[in-house]
Amino acid sequence: MKKFFFVLLILSAFVISIFTQEFSADMVTKSKGITTKSKVFIAKDKTRVEMNDPKSKNATVMITRLDKKVSWILMPGNLFMEQAYKPENAVVSKDKMSGEAERKHMGKEKINGVDTDKYKITIVDKNIKSIIIAWFNKDGFPVKTADEKETWSSEYLNIKKGKQDASLFEIPKGYTKFTMPKM
Repeated sequence: MKKFFFVLLILSAFVISIFTQEFSADMVTKSKGITTKSKVFIAKDKTRVEMNDPKSKNATVMITRLDKKVSWILMPGNLFMEQAYKPENAVVSKDKMSGEAERKHMGKEKINGVDTDKYKITIVDKNIKSIIIAWFNKDGFPVKTADEKETWSSEYLNIKKGKQDASLFEIPKGYTKFTMPKM
C-alpha cells in the first residue's frame, strides 16, 4: 500500500509544471516491467492524477495543490489522506531546475507523433547524481521523461488543452480524513 502511494506521489511530481495552460491527458508510466495508465488534469498550480491500482483495480486519486502546499490521496471507501507538498519535488521543467548541474540538447525526436526536443538533464541533490532524459514539445511541456537507462518512463498521450473544472481539485463531500498508523 505504501509503495502504491509513493508511486502516486512520484507521478504527481512529474505532472506539476510552471505552465499557465490548463489541460488533461492520459499518462502511461513504466517501471520495473509494470505499466500503469492514469488520467491527469492540470490547472495552473493544481494537479489531479487518477490511477487504478493494478492489483486491486480500485481507483485512487491524488490531488496536489501548490497554492495550499498540500497533496490529498482519495481512496476507495470515501477516505482521504493529507500530506505536505514540497515544491522542490517537481522534477521536470523546460527551465533550469533545482539541483540542475547540466543540460544537453540531444536533438529532435517524434514521440507519439509529436515533434520534441530531447534533453539529457543532470541533477545533483545531496551529492547524489541523477540523469533524466526529457522530450519537450513546442510549448515546453515534457511529453516524455525517463531515467538514463529507461528503467522507468512516463509519457503523456491525448493531450487536450482547455479549462478544467475547479471541482476536480477539491476533496469531494462525504470523504473522511484517514491517518496511516505509524509502523
